[in-house]
Amino acid sequence: MTIPKYFHREKQKDNKPTKKLVKLNKLREFFEKKGYNLQFNILFEEHYDPATYRALKELLPAADIYIPESIRWRKIDLIVMNGISRGKFEKNDLEKILDLFKKEPLAKLLSSNAVSALLIKVKATPEDIIDILIESYFQEPEILDDLVLSKISFLELFVNKVKGKQVIEFLNLKEEISKILKIGKELNEKDIENISEFFGYLEYGLQSFKIIKGTKKPIVIVDLPLDHPLEKKISEVLEASPLHSLNPDNYPPMPDENFDQLLENIINSIEKYSELMQERENYMLEQLPKTIDNLLNEHPELQQKALSKEGIKILLNLGAVHTRIFHKLEETGIPTKRKFTKMPFVYSLYPEILRKYVFVYSKLNESEKSKYREKIQELAAKSLAEAYFTYEFYRLSSLSYITNLSSYLRTIISQLTLNDVRHIFEELKKIREGKITALDIWSKYININHPI
Repeated sequence: MTIPKYFHREKQKDNKPTKKLVKLNKLREFFEKKGYNLQFNILFEEHYDPATYRALKELLPAADIYIPESIRWRKIDLIVMNGISRGKFEKNDLEKILDLFKKEPLAKLLSSNAVSALLIKVKATPEDIIDILIESYFQEPEILDDLVLSKISFLELFVNKVKGKQVIEFLNLKEEISKILKIGKELNEKDIENISEFFGYLEYGLQSFKIIKGTKKPIVIVDLPLDHPLEKKISEVLEASPLHSLNPDNYPPMPDENFDQLLENIINSIEKYSELMQERENYMLEQLPKTIDNLLNEHPELQQKALSKEGIKILLNLGAVHTRIFHKLEETGIPTKRKFTKMPFVYSLYPEILRKYVFVYSKLNESEKSKYREKIQELAAKSLAEAYFTYEFYRLSSLSYITNLSSYLRTIISQLTLNDVRHIFEELKKIREGKITALDIWSKYININHPI
């Protein structure tokens, strides 16, 4: 591998590489020292977009290793994904999963929806459920939100119970999980749906599983695991963000606060999140060498291929906001290609502001930052409007037919000024009071026919 010319230009006065470049250089040197011949192919995607699944289906056959983006991943996820990739689960997969159930709280292994389904399926007694809740509650308090406590007469017992049992002691999980995983038998599409439902994967995970099924591609994850301190910081910043609080259940989805203060809060949360996002990306880059090395040690035939002239191809699947990882890998001199699920790729405003912080704002001096902040403020205001119209669209069933929602939204939002957004924000209060409708706001500010 040859070091790109621009690597040599970024040196300090004493001719020593900067700390940042030294780290990247070590990444390249690690693979060179091992003698591995690698090529990265990065698929930048937009979640839940059909184009994402088409692109994954197109690129996966040529890859030797698949690395999906998977923040908050659980140990059980790797077992499940690799079993699906092989097309069948073996006895040792079941043993690994059962071992996890013995050691980990239920909330770290299953989503709250999956817990609900499991309790119903195995006909657990109220006492059993109490024990599960106590064990899980401290790991994932939200788990209670998806259980209809009012219909189960054990709330008082739950409050008074002191110590929970291990889940494995009273639920016949071995039989249940064996049935779900179909140990030793070839998986079909219905099996994938059952597995996805049982372990609580979202629609995005289900569609990805259908593509990787039977491809026999080894899968590893370099993203932040569920219990990583940085993941918790990211979750806290996102949950505190004003944009995060906009949800369809609180229609119209706008917080009751001063518009200018709201904008400032949005900018501050985006700035914090952009810093944490870069930390997350750095973590992924740091995990790559040892994760790939460990995988190759477990697969001797793949290791031999990596040591040959042919080398191996690694498909890295990331959200489109993470293009910085492509640039960092490219800087190392390791052959790296990228593909977007569609071109031109249109970012929604929130990730676009994040990218401006990463690639532009962070590199400005204080005077330049002050001027640039005005531009950020306008984009933040438009992101607020974008959030409103996005939820308005999802509220309308007819909008499910808009296949390129980001582009459609940008066409709409580009018409608005900062004052327009300010007025829209004020008028949302009238919607709450029943004086006007969302269609009234649309016809007043948007010069495009409403989709209904």
